[in-house]
Amino acid sequence: MSTRIHKFSFRASLVAALIVAAAAIAFILSIKSNTPALESEDVEGVWRAEGSQKSHVSIRADGTAELNNAPGGCWLGGGGGYSGPAKWAFDTVPDESPGVRFNYEPSGTSEVCSIYFSIPKADRAYFIEDQDLVNYVRDGGGSK
Repeated sequence: MSTRIHKFSFRASLVAALIVAAAAIAFILSIKSNTPALESEDVEGVWRAEGSQKSHVSIRADGTAELNNAPGGCWLGGGGGYSGPAKWAFDTVPDESPGVRFNYEPSGTSEVCSIYFSIPKADRAYFIEDQDLVNYVRDGGGSK
């Protein structure tokens, strides 16, 4: 008899755990679906690191960008910053706000590196790879 109760208890616990997991996934998806998608005019322009004129990002409507002292996004060759041209595309990383992914090839390599620029509020952004948690603010030159 106790074996039957134990099997029933295990099955009930398993079913309850699955229901809780499904509810959590549905909740997370509903939050994500309420976040408006970004448009080109939401990201175009020059973004400067707060307190620094050295670090900035220029995003152009044609899908190209210029990164100046951005966090490195390559696995090989260690961290470090990157300055130079990049291509961008809209992307959303799990547990982050919508934003853009920059892809670039450091000089002297054939490796394609990627970094993610999260834009949680209009005219406010940050690189998720940035260990210093530097915030970026968009200059008045943006479309919005």
